[in-house]
Amino acid sequence: MKDNKKTTTADTYAAEIIIKGRTVTRARVLEVLAECDELGAADFLQQHGYRDAVRFHLRHDGRSYPSKAVLGVAAGLDASEFFGGARGTVAHLGRLGFYVRNSATGEIVDPTLEGLRRDLIAAGLDVAESAWPEPAVTPAAYFLSGSNRPAEIRGLGIAGADVGVAADQLSSAAVAELEALAGSELLVFLDSGAFSEVKFDAAAGGFVIAAEITPAEWQKRLALALHLGRSLGDQLVVVAPDRVGSQDETLARLSTYRDEVAEIAATGARILVAVQRGARTQAAFAAEIDAALYGVEWTPALPCKKAATSPAELADFLAARRPSHIHLLGLGIRNPKLAAYLAPFATSSSSVSLDSCWLAANAGRRNGPANGPRRLTRARDAAAALLGTAGTGAAVTTLALVACLGPAL
Repeated sequence: MKDNKKTTTADTYAAEIIIKGRTVTRARVLEVLAECDELGAADFLQQHGYRDAVRFHLRHDGRSYPSKAVLGVAAGLDASEFFGGARGTVAHLGRLGFYVRNSATGEIVDPTLEGLRRDLIAAGLDVAESAWPEPAVTPAAYFLSGSNRPAEIRGLGIAGADVGVAADQLSSAAVAELEALAGSELLVFLDSGAFSEVKFDAAAGGFVIAAEITPAEWQKRLALALHLGRSLGDQLVVVAPDRVGSQDETLARLSTYRDEVAEIAATGARILVAVQRGARTQAAFAAEIDAALYGVEWTPALPCKKAATSPAELADFLAARRPSHIHLLGLGIRNPKLAAYLAPFATSSSSVSLDSCWLAANAGRRNGPANGPRRLTRARDAAAALLGTAGTGAAVTTLALVACLGPAL
């Protein structure tokens, strides 16, 4: 397969990028590539503690390099310090004038993909979703949450997008598609499903229970997280048990399921804990989470949709806690407040990741431009027309997602 090289000139390169408060230049990346050549890929990876790339390779002068490892070493970060999804890694390297090839795009025949692109252009639909807007900080990962069906998971994997799923919405076939991502460098965000447990009731003056998650159901969801952790290791990002809008119930659940969370963490999976707003400041609440999860390394996740943290509260938390990484729950890359939320990270050593329901936001027949179909629905229509009777529902979904999202890698 030919390299999918983008035309660029030295004038278009960013002079530098910032990762976790550290400056990385194109020259520094070239130094790391030279080091990799000198040591050999195996010794380079072993020396710096990174795994080899399976799917996403930085291409330079006709040679392939492990993209995440190269960027992490250039930033002076150990593998355990670098929370980097495939799309975030590509965005960083692209700004410095490098490009990354996704070997998985060979799974779709090029003429078919090009035909779909032409059809989409004729329909007035942009072919590819831009990976990021242009805020002061590039997120380390952006998970497309709610992508629970097998075809959606497969399509996102081919397109090089980090996947977001809900633990209570996955079939056995969907779990198998997630397991197939093992070693691909893509990250998988496993939401607990607690977001749907409560709803806001104005008459009650706060959140009320809509569908309580029982202890048996929590055990089932945690068992799934453990199963996926054993397959995916540090590619998996798991949201620990919590209750939206309740600090007390969140602490109670963390204490109850501490041992299960610890077992999941032992697989290498990253543990996110929702740092709810409430009577305590979020920094004080985080200290209580430390006690509830004693011995378990965890990453703060600040709600930005239900019981939302404000940009000012985020800045306060970041200054008080100074975590290595923060996840912003429910914050999409098109959110009008995105720049305000990301601004505090410009001068911080913390990295940041996001998630939002991209598929739901881009589907629909009457809520798009001129009251017509939205992007993903139009892409599915074009894919169905292109594939004709040879296309299954899964093939149409996969092809539509690849057309909308890339292949950007």
